[in-house]
Amino acid sequence: MPKDFYRLSPIEFDYALQDWTNEDRAKWERMRLQIFYLINPHLKKPILRPDKLINFEWDIKPEDIEFTDEYYERIKARDKKVFEQLKNGKNTKGVNDKA
Repeated sequence: MPKDFYRLSPIEFDYALQDWTNEDRAKWERMRLQIFYLINPHLKKPILRPDKLINFEWDIKPEDIEFTDEYYERIKARDKKVFEQLKNGKNTKGVNDKA
């Protein structure tokens, strides 16, 4: 695997990354659909669409985000926390909460 990685041109790497991302996304979409069909018969008020059950980051369109001062403050606070952890050599896992 590492030898294959180093032999990739930038465009080949990009294609491989896109393929992996699409494959991962398809798995999550399948899981959401399965949960949707499994849970809906047991709810008093059915959920009409799978994306109303679980939201993924790719469901959010840029025009749906309100760029308020509070939004920017959350982004700055998150980034400051990440930079501090990187500076101190700590793992940043779990810091990337949704802005």
